[in-house]
Amino acid sequence: MNEKKLIEGIRNRDESAAAYAIDRYSRLLWSAAAQVLRNIGTAEDLEECVADAFVYLWEHPEKFDPARGSLKSWLAMIARSRAIDRYRQLVKRQTVSMEETLLQTEMIPEAPGLGEETRAALMQALEQLTEPDREILL
Repeated sequence: MNEKKLIEGIRNRDESAAAYAIDRYSRLLWSAAAQVLRNIGTAEDLEECVADAFVYLWEHPEKFDPARGSLKSWLAMIARSRAIDRYRQLVKRQTVSMEETLLQTEMIPEAPGLGEETRAALMQALEQLTEPDREILL
């Protein structure tokens, strides 16, 4: 099936055209997403990015413009874009703020007579303060 017939089939909601596109382009989209998520993403993250690209094609076939490039390139760009979004989410989840790090380490110094219970109570009290007050105390 050529590209023109393929996109026409998808526009007409032909599921066999969508299945053909999935069979034909899955490896390419997997590779495009894997380049972005190389050291941070899981197989599930890659699958999600690839699936999102095909869902986008199915829901918005009118957005593909053959005058601007091939369907293959367009789908690869969508998968890459989804992978970049996923990368940002994963990095954001793994990032611990400096404030949290400081609170967990040495912000409340060891002092004679400062027991573990007192230290825990101070940490809890600091966490309950509003941002400006906590920043001033830290």
